[in-house]
Amino acid sequence: MKQIQQLLLREKLTRIVTPVLAIVVVVSAGSYLIHSSFAATQARSFEAENGVLVTCASKVTDSVASNGSAVKFSSCGTASIKPALSGNMDRGGDWLNCIESSGQTPLPVASCFTQQVSAKPYVNAQTFEIDWSFIEPSNGTYNWQPIDDAITAVAGRGMRMRLKVQTGVYSADWVKNLGGTPVPFDNQNTYLTGDQTVPRFWTSQYKTAYQAFMTAMAARYDSSPTVAEVETCSAGLVSCETFLIQGNNKTSDGVTNAQHLYDAGLNDSLHMQAIQDDITFMATVWHKTRIQLTVQPFHLLGGCPAKCADTGGVPQITYDFIDGNHVTETADGGNVDVTGITTIIPNQAELFHTGLGPKEVGGTTAQPTGDPTTIGLYNYLYNQNGVQNRSNHAYVVPLQSETFGRLDVAWASALNYACTDGATAVELPHGYPGWEKLTGSWTFDYPTTHTDTDPVSVLNDANACYIHNASLH
Repeated sequence: MKQIQQLLLREKLTRIVTPVLAIVVVVSAGSYLIHSSFAATQARSFEAENGVLVTCASKVTDSVASNGSAVKFSSCGTASIKPALSGNMDRGGDWLNCIESSGQTPLPVASCFTQQVSAKPYVNAQTFEIDWSFIEPSNGTYNWQPIDDAITAVAGRGMRMRLKVQTGVYSADWVKNLGGTPVPFDNQNTYLTGDQTVPRFWTSQYKTAYQAFMTAMAARYDSSPTVAEVETCSAGLVSCETFLIQGNNKTSDGVTNAQHLYDAGLNDSLHMQAIQDDITFMATVWHKTRIQLTVQPFHLLGGCPAKCADTGGVPQITYDFIDGNHVTETADGGNVDVTGITTIIPNQAELFHTGLGPKEVGGTTAQPTGDPTTIGLYNYLYNQNGVQNRSNHAYVVPLQSETFGRLDVAWASALNYACTDGATAVELPHGYPGWEKLTGSWTFDYPTTHTDTDPVSVLNDANACYIHNASLH
C-alpha cells in the first residue's frame, strides 16, 4: 500500500495494473488510499491524473469523497480519446484485397496501397485489414511490418486509419487448435476457397491467446495518431462481423456451419459472452484508440441439436445485447438467454454497420422505402424517432456501403441517407472511382437540399457531411 501511495505521489500521471481484493478509493490531502473490493483474480488499471484517481475498471458502481475531494470513477483515458474517423473512407487498399488481386501472393503493403487506393480529395480516411496469421504466425512471434507499413502509407497521405485484424478462418493453425481441434467451416466470399476451419473462439485457451496478442498490439499502436480506431474481431468467423455465423452454409460433407459449431461446444450464450469478453478486455488495453463493434441483427444457432441452421438476424436480441439487458427472448429454435453487454464506453465505443445501400434504406423511385429491420437498427443506433438505446445515447456510428455493383446508379440515395441520419464516416465500396463516370442528377441534402449533376459533387458533399456529423460528438 505504501509503495502504491509513493508511486502515485511521485508521478502526475501514473498507471498501475494490479490484482486486488476490493477497491474503494479515497482522495485526501496529497495521498491516495486504496482499500479492498473486486474479485481477487481480476486485474484493474488505475491512473492518477491532475490530482484525481481514475479507475479503468470495466464497471464501477460507487464513488466516494474525502475532505471535499471527489474521486472520479470512469474509463481511463476517455479525456484523451482520439477523434473519430470522419468523411468518406477507402477500403480498397487493405492487404486482403491485394491478396485477392494478386492470386493469393501478398503484395508489400506500400505497393498495395499505391496500386489499390486512389488519391481523391473526397476520401478522408482508410480501413486496413489483415489476417491474424500474418501478424502472429506462431505463438508469441509477431511480424508488425505490414501494419507499420500501412501506417506509414496512410500517414503519408495525411489520413488516419481503422485497423481490423481478421480472425476465424484467417487464424494460424496454432490458434485453431486451442481448446480443441479446428472446427470445419464453409467459407464464402473470401480469397480462401473450399472447406476451411475456424478456432473455438469461445474457449478460455483461445481468449487467453487473443488477449495476449491484443495486449501486444495495443502497446505498439495505442499511442499512434494514425490509428484512430480498432475493431473487435475476436469472435469473428470470416470477418469482424461477430454477430454473424453463416450457419446455413454447408461444408462438402453436407453439414451446416451451425451444426459444426454446435458439435464443437458453441451455443448462443457462449457466442454472446465471447463478444462481451472481447469488448471488456479491449477497454483495458486500448486507452486512446476508439473501439469499434460491428452490429447487425444477431444470428443464432437455431434448432440445435435436432436441426442446426441459422435462424436469421433477430433485431431485438441486438438491442437487448447492446443495452446490457439480461432477458430471455423467443426466437426460431426456442428461447434465447441474452447475455447483455455490461461494458460500453460511450465516449470510446463505436457501433459499426455494414450493408448501406438503397435496398436497405430506400430513397429511390424503384425503392422508395427502406427495409424496416435496417431502418429500425439505424434509428436505434442513432437514437432517432423515439427509439432509445442505452443511456439514450447517440453513439458514433460509421457505416460501410454495399458493393459497387449493388449500389449501381442509386448510390447517391444511400450516401445521402447516411448523411441525414448522422453517419460519421462511410466506407466506400471497392471500385468507387467508377462513380465518377456515372451520368445523371442526384438530390443531396447537405449543406442544403440541392441537385448534384456531377457525381464528384455528391462525393464531396457526402465527405463534408460526415465530417460535420463527427464534429457533433
